Amino acid sequence: MESSGSHCVIYTIDGSFESVQSLKVFERRYRDMFVRCHENYLVNPEYVSRISRYRIELTYGKVIPISEKNYTAVKTKLSHIT
Repeated sequence: MESSGSHCVIYTIDGSFESVQSLKVFERRYRDMFVRCHENYLVNPEYVSRISRYRIELTYGKVIPISEKNYTAVKTKLSHIT
């Protein structure tokens, strides 16, 4: 999921969808399903293929940032991914 102004874009296997809900709402509601890696992004760990310094590569090739202040926490949460 990606923040886009006052709403967010949800990327799925079937395409992308816009929601009027904020990332914060999704983060609270689905805290066991998603990891906040940046103030503008939530990721589903099942679709993370690789973590490198300050970035996450998703299984379909998209690369998203990891904020510097959250890097250690995100890496720990996603430690099962090499």
